Amino acid sequence: MLKSINNIRPLTREEVNLLYNVSTETKLLRIKELEDKHKPTQEEFNKFFEERIFSTIDTSKNRFIKDSDNYDFEYVKMPTSRIQLRNSKGHWLFDYDYNQKTPHFYYSHYLVRERLTQQFLLTYDEIQILMKTIVEKYFNLYLSIIDIECFINCDQLDNSMEEAKAFMLSKFNKDELEYKSKPTQEEFNAFFEENILCTIDYSKTKFLDCAGFDSKTPTSRIELRNSNNDWLFDYDYNKKNIHFYYSYYHVYIILNNKFSLTDVDIAQLMKSMVNKHFNLHGVTPCNTLNIGIEEVRKSSYGV
Repeated sequence: MLKSINNIRPLTREEVNLLYNVSTETKLLRIKELEDKHKPTQEEFNKFFEERIFSTIDTSKNRFIKDSDNYDFEYVKMPTSRIQLRNSKGHWLFDYDYNQKTPHFYYSHYLVRERLTQQFLLTYDEIQILMKTIVEKYFNLYLSIIDIECFINCDQLDNSMEEAKAFMLSKFNKDELEYKSKPTQEEFNAFFEENILCTIDYSKTKFLDCAGFDSKTPTSRIELRNSNNDWLFDYDYNKKNIHFYYSYYHVYIILNNKFSLTDVDIAQLMKSMVNKHFNLHGVTPCNTLNIGIEEVRKSSYGV
C-alpha cells in the first residue's frame, strides 16, 4: 500500500490497469464514445493542455514544500525548489521539484489525466510520453518518464497559508552599533532570522526567467522583496544557473552595521542560512553591488 499524505498519492500499476485498460465488454459499451476520439499529435495535445488545463492554474494559490521525502512533506512560506500549483477552487493540479537530488513532476488524476482521456483516445503510457514534452515546454523540467507520475487527488486541500509578518528594521540603536564584534554562527543566524528574513513580504514574490525578467509561471529562479517593495534576494535552483544574490542596501549594510565583518565573513556565515531556509547547498552568497546587478536595477528600474 502506497503512502498517502494530505490525501494525495501516486497511482499503482493495478489502478492504472483498472482505470485505463478496461475489459473488452466495457470497451464494447463505449464504442460510440471512442469513435469521436483520436490519438492527438503533440501539437494538438499541447494546445488542449494549454487551453483547458494550464489556463486553470491560479498562481495566487501556489504552495511551497519543504521536502523530507516525496510523499511526506510540509508546506512552508519560504519559496523552495518544490512547488505545488492549484486551480482557483484550491484543487491540486501539479507538484514539481527543480532540485537535482529529488527531481519529479506529479499531476492530478482527476483534474489532469481524466480531462485528457475524455478528450483523446490514449493509453496510460501514451499520455506519459506526451506529458514529458509538456513538462519540458511549460515547466522547464527535463525528466525521464519514470520521474513523471500521476497522483490521486482525493480531497480538496486546505488553501490557507499564513500571511508574512510585517517586521521593521529597528532592532538596534546607536549604542549597540558602537560595540560591534565578530559573531558566532548562532548569533549571526539569530540576527539574520529576526531582522532580515522576517522582513520578507511573500505576497511580492516573483519568478524570473533565465535572463532575470518576470515570468508569469513559476520557475526555478525566485526573487523576494520586503513590504516596501525593496529587493532582498534573487536565487536559482537550476544547476546550470545556481546562485544566491542578496541586496547590498537592504541586507549587507544591515549585517555590516551590526557586526564587524568582511564580505568573506558574511558570505561564509550566511551559507548556513541559505542552506537552512532556501535549501541551497554549497552555494556562496554574493552581495549584488559586487556583481553590478543592484546598480543596474536602481538606475534602470528605480527599485
